[in-house]
Amino acid sequence: MERNIQNSFTFSDCITEEEYNEFVRHHSKSHFLQSVEWGKYREQSSTEKMYLVGLKENGHLRAAAMILVRSMPEPLISKKMAISPRGFVVDFKNKDYVKAFTHYLRLFLKRNRITFLRIDPDIRLHPRTIDGHIERDKDNNYDIVETLKGIGYKSQKIRSYYKGLQPHYTFRLNLSRTEEEILGQFSKSAKYKIHLAETRGIEMIEGTKEQLDIYHKLHLITSQRQHSSPRSLSSFHRLYDSLSTNGSIKIYFAKLNIDKHLNFIVEQINKKENRLLQVKKNVLEKKLKAKLEKVNLEAIELKESIDKLLMQKEEMKELKSSNPDGLILSGAIAIFHNQKTWYLYGASSNEFRHLMPNYLIQWHMIKEAKRKGCNMYDFFGMLSRVAKFKPLECPLYRFKRNFNGDFTEFIGEFDLVASPLYYYIHKHLTLHKRRMLAWKRKIHAEEGFINKNLLSLFRREQKTEF
Repeated sequence: MERNIQNSFTFSDCITEEEYNEFVRHHSKSHFLQSVEWGKYREQSSTEKMYLVGLKENGHLRAAAMILVRSMPEPLISKKMAISPRGFVVDFKNKDYVKAFTHYLRLFLKRNRITFLRIDPDIRLHPRTIDGHIERDKDNNYDIVETLKGIGYKSQKIRSYYKGLQPHYTFRLNLSRTEEEILGQFSKSAKYKIHLAETRGIEMIEGTKEQLDIYHKLHLITSQRQHSSPRSLSSFHRLYDSLSTNGSIKIYFAKLNIDKHLNFIVEQINKKENRLLQVKKNVLEKKLKAKLEKVNLEAIELKESIDKLLMQKEEMKELKSSNPDGLILSGAIAIFHNQKTWYLYGASSNEFRHLMPNYLIQWHMIKEAKRKGCNMYDFFGMLSRVAKFKPLECPLYRFKRNFNGDFTEFIGEFDLVASPLYYYIHKHLTLHKRRMLAWKRKIHAEEGFINKNLLSLFRREQKTEF
C-alpha cells in the first residue's frame, strides 16, 4: 500500500518484484543478499517472511530494501524482529533519502509489530592496508556512521569472527584490469601454486545441480577438518533452486586428470633418471673428484626421489582403475549479481591437497567473473577483530591475502528500534543466554570433553540473535 508523505516522497511496503529488481539492477549498492532470489531462499529455509519496501520521489524509486521478518526467540513475546542483510539499497551519502526512508521504515515496523530492524550496509568504514592497518589519511565513511546514529540507529558491537549477520571484514579484488595484470598482482606464492596445479593435471569443470551431492560430500569433509557445523544437502538444493532462476549461482569443481598427472610423473622420472646417469658418469670419469662426496649424496637423493615417483606412478594407476573419469578434489560456489561476484562457499577433499586445487579454482572463478563483465570479486569474509588477533596467524586470511585484494572493513551493524521495551528485554536475555552458554562450554572444556549437543545448541542460539 502506498502512503503519501510530506514533500515529494511516497513510501511503499509492497513494491513489485519487477520494480524492485529494475531499481536494484542499476544501483551501485546492489548486493546479492538484497536480491529477491535470496529473500525467497530465506523464506524456504526458515520461518522468515520477505517484504520489498521502497521510497519514491516523484514516482521514481530512490531507496529500497528487502526485509526479512521473523518471530522473536523469547517465549511469551508475540513480537517480531527483522533484518535487511547488506541493506539498504540507497545512496547513503544522500541524507534526505536516508532520513526519509528511516522515518517511514520506523512506522512500517510499528504497524507490523516488529521490535527492531537490523541492517549491516555494504559500505566500507575506512581503508586498510593488506595487513589490516588503518590508513587514516585516506577517505573514510565516518560521516555515514554518524548520520545513522544521529537519526536513531543503535550501533552494535562487533563480537568475533562470523558472529554477526555477515562477515565484518573481507578482501575485494578490482577486476577493471586485464587478466594478465590481475594475475601479476598475486603473490609469488599464489602464482607458483596456480602454475603447479595446472602442470600437475588439475582441471576446472562447471558443476550442475545433480552434482550438489558431490559438493556436499566435500563440504562434510571440510567441516570435519575445520571443526565447524556442516550445512545439509537440502539447504544447498534450496539455495541452488532459488538463485538459479536468474543464473546467478554457479558451482565449480577442481578435478585431477589422472592421465595428465601420470604423464607428469613419468616426465619427472625420466628427468631424474637422466640426471642420475650423468652423475654416475661424472663419478666414474673422476671429473668431480674434489666434490665426490657431494655428488654421491646427490646420487642417493635422486635414487630416493625416483623410487618415490615410481610408487606414486603405481598408486595413480590403481586410482585410475577406480576413477577413470578423474577425481574431484575441491569445489566452490560463486554468486554473480549485477557486475559483482562473491565466492560464497568452498570445500575440498583431504586428498592431494599438495596439488593446490583451491588456488586454481579461485583463479578460474576470478577469470569467469572477468568474462561475465564483473568489476568486483569478493572473497566473502575473513577474520574479525583485527586489533586482537594477529592476521598472519589466521589460515583463511593467509590464503585470501595471496590474491592481493583490498582489505575491506564494513561500517558494522545498526538497529532501528520501534519498541524500546521489548528491544531492551531481547538484548538483555540474549546477553544472559550467551554468557550462560559460554560458561557451560568452559565447564565442559575444563572437564576434558566437549558436549556436541551443547555446541550445536550454542550455535543455534547465536543464529537467533541476529
